[in-house]
Amino acid sequence: MPATATLIHALWAPRKWSRVSLNRPCAICGRFDWCTYLPDLACCMRISLGPYRVAKNGGFLHRVDRELRPVALKPETLPVPSTELARMAAAWSGAADDARVGRLAADLGVTMPSRRRLDTGWSFEHRAWTFPMRDTSGKVVGIRLRAWSGKKWAVRGGHEGLFAPGGLPADGPLFICEGVTDTAAALDVLHADRRRAQHGAGATIR
Repeated sequence: MPATATLIHALWAPRKWSRVSLNRPCAICGRFDWCTYLPDLACCMRISLGPYRVAKNGGFLHRVDRELRPVALKPETLPVPSTELARMAAAWSGAADDARVGRLAADLGVTMPSRRRLDTGWSFEHRAWTFPMRDTSGKVVGIRLRAWSGKKWAVRGGHEGLFAPGGLPADGPLFICEGVTDTAAALDVLHADRRRAQHGAGATIR
């Protein structure tokens, strides 16, 4: 067999799991039945606490070192349904009072109405602002978080989407902005331009 084929075979060859025993108990729960192991992994059927991944047999995978001590393993991030993300976004939007949103708007140089159109919320759990992200049908697919310090991250289980404001017309020009603050600023500019047109000064954006 060629060297390359031999290497591929070695990488993809299934590894045989061994059963725990009195002489070799589970490195995670310490029991000597039901669980299995590899030289670098323990599949514990009892303990799901701490870093783990769920195995196909329903057990919990823990990485172990040569001394059979658990090693941190990044847990799986399961997707969060759009309905649950929408519920979270609505709850956090309701928790953000006008005084709090007004302070954020002032800090970022935009108005409170533009922030409200983007469903700005506040999560006491994360101690951060929340901004729902949507797909092209308007469903909430993710939630961006922003701390007072400016640090940004997202709710786990969602994914990137659009910061789409409410009250958009069905037709007309489409303006695409990079982020939520730029979108809020664009809403302010368009609102001011519309008011100029209503008062006979003429629109500046065409």
